[in-house]
Amino acid sequence: MKVTNSGPKGEVKILSNTEKSVTVRIMFINKKEGLYKVRILDNSGRLITAKTITVSGASSLNEIDMPAGTAAGIYHVEITNANNERIRLEKLF
Repeated sequence: MKVTNSGPKGEVKILSNTEKSVTVRIMFINKKEGLYKVRILDNSGRLITAKTITVSGASSLNEIDMPAGTAAGIYHVEITNANNERIRLEKLF
């Protein structure tokens, strides 16, 4: 699955297929440099994993490994900036 958030402030692409892969790839393109928090939640809102990512350039590709034993299913990826403003919330299938 590929999800894109684009606009004048850059874009965020989420590349994953949680049925076949335990890794979620997140690409920041032309986003403001700084810290971004990524949280992956299950469909009931329970936190599965979280990571803080430092963006420091024109583009940044980051990988987040799902915990061992994570079942295939629907998950939500929430990305917030240093001001704790949500910049992306998407479902992964």
